[in-house]
Amino acid sequence: MINFFLKKQEPVAIDISDFSIELLQINKSRKVLAFNRIILEPGIVRNGEILNEDRLKLKIKELISSTRPRPLDLKENLKILLSIPDSKTFSFLLETKKGLFQKQLEEKLMERIKNIVPLEPGKFYYDFMFLDSDYGNSQMLLCAVVPKNIIDKYIKIFKDLKLGLILADLESSSLGRALILNGNSVLIDIGIRTTNVSFFDADKNFRSSVTIPIGGNDFTLAVAEKLNVSYADAEKFKREVGLKDKKTNKISGALDIVFGELTKKIEESIDYFEKRYGTEIIEIILAGGSSLVPFLQDSLSKITKIAIKTPDPFDKLANKSIFKTMRGSIFFANVVGLSLRGTGDISKGINFLKKIKK
Repeated sequence: MINFFLKKQEPVAIDISDFSIELLQINKSRKVLAFNRIILEPGIVRNGEILNEDRLKLKIKELISSTRPRPLDLKENLKILLSIPDSKTFSFLLETKKGLFQKQLEEKLMERIKNIVPLEPGKFYYDFMFLDSDYGNSQMLLCAVVPKNIIDKYIKIFKDLKLGLILADLESSSLGRALILNGNSVLIDIGIRTTNVSFFDADKNFRSSVTIPIGGNDFTLAVAEKLNVSYADAEKFKREVGLKDKKTNKISGALDIVFGELTKKIEESIDYFEKRYGTEIIEIILAGGSSLVPFLQDSLSKITKIAIKTPDPFDKLANKSIFKTMRGSIFFANVVGLSLRGTGDISKGINFLKKIKK
């Protein structure tokens, strides 16, 4: 018997990183229905790649069954929104003539992928979207490619859990939805292993990103080596002292060496974006757990001479007070961005699942 009074289930956003998983479910009015965050042990996920499927499935079950303010149920036919780390994707712009047939467009796209993406045919999934800006007789496409094995593993895990994966988004696009305030901005997401620098144009469209192989783990290792202490102690010192006094403090001095390498790459990325798109970056948005290192924001602002902001992603939600006992709103930025997309038509924008045969 069909229950006509059964409420439609809102999609659930899940962000899986190396050391944690975040979950958020909101309705069309942006009211939070459920949220959670749990820690992942090392060896389950590394840089977007699943290493231990069974352990990850157990963790996802734990995540869903212990959500607040009410626990979700795996039997509720949940629809899942996911994003793929920038370090595992390739994105680029493609300019073509307007009025091309779909087949012609696909041919041009595949030709470009063949030239710039180091993956064999049949070993990747791709998608594209049209950008809104006016290009006269031309049209601009944002194209994205991801290795097939990355997506296939996520599809299998959610299928095994009887969860419907309906979206695989670009992580930068998702973060931008939650954090970007103004156009011509750069979003710097400092993770545990890598830093992603993403450019958003005057219309707040994500254009491209650069992945820098330096992250919070490098800061911690530098402190551990300099002070000859354990990784755990070095992590603690990093979070307590940060870049407070780089000249006299050994901890800050060790961090500054890695910070110098990172800022050099960030400046190179910003310079590339400004030259490539003929614009001036007016604002930097910081994201990622490693962006919380004390005095990092001030130090980066002095070097780049660009205003830096750290918006609260919870400001995009209707009942943010529900998170009053939750520390570290920045960890939820990705699921906020995914959830915001879930309140509208998810067919608009990049979705690596579009071309996968059911």
